[in-house]
Amino acid sequence: MSVEIRNMVDNDWKSVKNIYLDGIATGNATFEITAPSFDQWNQSHHPTCRFVAVIDKEV
Repeated sequence: MSVEIRNMVDNDWKSVKNIYLDGIATGNATFEITAPSFDQWNQSHHPTCRFVAVIDKEV
């Protein structure tokens, strides 16, 4: 299995949002109760240090 770590791009948001929703469901990752829109998330997170791990072309 090969893992690629790369910078997140806007098109990754759907996958990142699903991961975010999994974190909400556990209650361990955030105090949020819903996932923000991409625009809300984008404005509240620093533009650098946004990375994703990709395995078999899936974030």
